[in-house]
Amino acid sequence: MKSVLRIVLGLAALVFVLPVAAQDGDVPNKETLILYVAPDMVDCTGVIPQTCLQIRFSPEGEWQRHPENIRNFEHVPGFNYALLVEKIQRNPIAADRASFFYQLISVLEAAPATEDSSYYDLFTPSGEFSLVHIAAETQVCQDGFTPELDCLLLTIGDAEPVPINPARITNFAYVPGSAYTLVVERENLTAGNVADVPSFIYQLIHIVSETTAGV
Repeated sequence: MKSVLRIVLGLAALVFVLPVAAQDGDVPNKETLILYVAPDMVDCTGVIPQTCLQIRFSPEGEWQRHPENIRNFEHVPGFNYALLVEKIQRNPIAADRASFFYQLISVLEAAPATEDSSYYDLFTPSGEFSLVHIAAETQVCQDGFTPELDCLLLTIGDAEPVPINPARITNFAYVPGSAYTLVVERENLTAGNVADVPSFIYQLIHIVSETTAGV
């Protein structure tokens, strides 16, 4: 594991969701995202000259200037951040503001920046966070030398679901009949050269949602 400061706010952050959303009226649309935030703010132009956060949506993505604060998040200069946020649509939309805002759910990671560090160094090839979906049903599959397992069906983004050994998501206890959205961190395995055995595992960082079938 990297020697960094990890802060998981969990439920403590969630208590802010309803009061803040209520200030903007009914909020019909929400999307959960992972944002990477640069250690330094930059000058930018909005209604007035100001400083902006630099954000991106993947460790190797292009930086974008974000003129608004991320609600419930305090940016400390000199730290690289990985954040779990909600993108919430405003209703009504103000003429001088974006149609959405970001609201912090959890700080996944805060790492001091150095002169030779970057998000690419910090989060790839291992240490990359992903939002994954776990289906309520399982599927029989094979993992290495184990011929038959009740495997989880894991989906990342728009990809097709793939079966995965439950043991490959550490610190996660699957309840049959429940579907999940999780934040996981991919970690490469040093002894991952055995045929038919995955060279990485996922570590559970945060449970975004859990839904029981039929409820």
